[in-house]
Amino acid sequence: MTVVLDRHVQVLAGGRVLLGGDPGRLVRLRADGGRALRSLLAGRSTPQLDRLGRTLLEGGLAHPRPGRSDSTDVTVVVPVRDRAVELDRCLTALGRGAPVLVVDDASLDHDAVRAVATRHGARLLRQDDNTGPGGARNAGVAATTSAFVAFVDSDCVVPP
Repeated sequence: MTVVLDRHVQVLAGGRVLLGGDPGRLVRLRADGGRALRSLLAGRSTPQLDRLGRTLLEGGLAHPRPGRSDSTDVTVVVPVRDRAVELDRCLTALGRGAPVLVVDDASLDHDAVRAVATRHGARLLRQDDNTGPGGARNAGVAATTSAFVAFVDSDCVVPP
């Protein structure tokens, strides 16, 4: 668990006393509480530190801090149905940075969509039944293992 103290919390007595929260309160930690608080705020995790973190969160003294992740682990999902020209513009604008998954939502001219996706090095997922853009996006999410997914409609040109 990683937390950050609320900016209004005052740390007193070497970290053993915290004043703040919502509603306001004074919290006294054990003798080794200052060291434990510093360890918790540095991102260390043990069952005891996690318990302290939950107590601070519940008291409004701290806020969760999202864990670190590889923000480059992203896949761009592009749903498309019969818009090969627009898809070409879209994929050209995206370039070759992040992996792209084109979800062909039962295009009538699947070969044209496949040719564009292949030319741009994108993965292609073909759906036999038209599920609409939302269904195609969901199919794209289900087909990727990336930590993050970005959606771009096939008729959009993403600026550099």
